[in-house]
Amino acid sequence: MVHGGLRFTEPTVVNGEVLAEIERLVPVAPLHNPANLIGIRTAMVLRPDLPQVAVFDTAFHTTMPEAAARYAIDVETADAHRIRRYGFTAPRTRTSRGRRRGCSARSRRR
Repeated sequence: MVHGGLRFTEPTVVNGEVLAEIERLVPVAPLHNPANLIGIRTAMVLRPDLPQVAVFDTAFHTTMPEAAARYAIDVETADAHRIRRYGFTAPRTRTSRGRRRGCSARSRRR
């Protein structure tokens, strides 16, 4: 899931409340969150016995210091419009790095 705002800071079991919050964040991730929601809802229908867990790209950057997360604009405007640095590639970067290690020619020869 691309955008979890400031609320989702770790992998989260998906329920109705989580789906509603992800839906609310669609305007800030209009290309990704809707497609992810379709996939989650489809999986919930096809396999209701399996819990769905959302992992958010933005969660990685919620650990940065507040001073680093803020842009050089007034605090009231930033807070009113939720303007801050979010960052978006951490989960995929960590996963793909691990997969690449197993895919190199050198590791296949071992």
